[in-house]
Amino acid sequence: MYYSLANGLGLVIVGILLYFNFSRNDFQVKRQALNELFIATLAYIMVDIPWTYINHDLLPKTVYTQVISSYILAIVGYYLISSWLVYSFTISGKTKFDFKKFWKVVRLVNLGAALALGVVMFVIPDFWVVDGSMRLLFYILVYGPLIITLVFISIYSFIRSFQKTHYARKREYHLNAFGPLVLVVFAVFQIINNDLPVLVYGLIVSMVLIFLSVVLFQNTRDPLTGLNNRNQLNRIITNIGKERPIDDKYILVMIDANCFKSINDKLGHVKGDEVLVLIAKTLVEVSNRYKEKPFLCRYGGDEFVMVFKDTQESEIVDLQDLINDELVGRDVRVPISVSVGHAKWNGDMRDYETCFRMADENMYENKAILKNK
Repeated sequence: MYYSLANGLGLVIVGILLYFNFSRNDFQVKRQALNELFIATLAYIMVDIPWTYINHDLLPKTVYTQVISSYILAIVGYYLISSWLVYSFTISGKTKFDFKKFWKVVRLVNLGAALALGVVMFVIPDFWVVDGSMRLLFYILVYGPLIITLVFISIYSFIRSFQKTHYARKREYHLNAFGPLVLVVFAVFQIINNDLPVLVYGLIVSMVLIFLSVVLFQNTRDPLTGLNNRNQLNRIITNIGKERPIDDKYILVMIDANCFKSINDKLGHVKGDEVLVLIAKTLVEVSNRYKEKPFLCRYGGDEFVMVFKDTQESEIVDLQDLINDELVGRDVRVPISVSVGHAKWNGDMRDYETCFRMADENMYENKAILKNK
């Protein structure tokens, strides 16, 4: 009964996650990979039902029914873990070509493993069942590689989360790293006590964690550049405003791409998007050079905002030159540069709009200077 309730709950929850993910606005490849992972999870929960009924004598329990149900569960387990692996490689936004190519390799490996396991299990089925239960060797051969893959996904995600190039998706990688560890822990408890549906609950928790990471990213991140979005800027500013104001503790920086409209008009919006992504990457790299790394977001269109804390004004006077020097070295066919303006802010919400407007005006003054050069 406990297994039936757990499996039913799992089908409902993961089914809901799949439904919402289909309508979610995100990178097509990433959304497709997550759909595949949820489908694989649903498949595993469904095939776990007859396997459980057979092993608890609620369905005919023979050598062949045990071997067949265990084999199917193992194959779907391979499908589940490989789907998770593929999803982990698409978090950063892999191209569709890379996604298809990688999936082909993974599916070929799955097919080879399924054929090999099938030959071994069905040629000598009596070997795998001892005293009405599957041999320990079966669980070692099947679930050993699955656990190793889960650990690899976790380590890979943790490493990616600390890389500067993936700073924007740090939280998403962190949650994707915790998911496999949660499942491994639940799997160990399942092995210790096979009478409770611990593994199914582990799957539910892991999938919810993954979906939460995606939703959190989508609510706080710009989908094109991966930077914080304007909503996140508002949250940060509101939180700062709740602190006790300290004179000139913060510096607001406004950044705007030069001649961006002409790039869109002459080369199209696809090229314009590429330019915005390039500027965003450059801003992340420049931000990482500061001891106190600033908050960085895409404000809208071709505008970006930085909020420095505990940073002297003298440290950012050459920020515009630093960014443009980096952009000059980029391998692009069009000249790209930005204009930068800044203003001090004491953290008082009553002065925020005035300071923000000052930074914006300062930026347009610098834009005019660059234009007249």
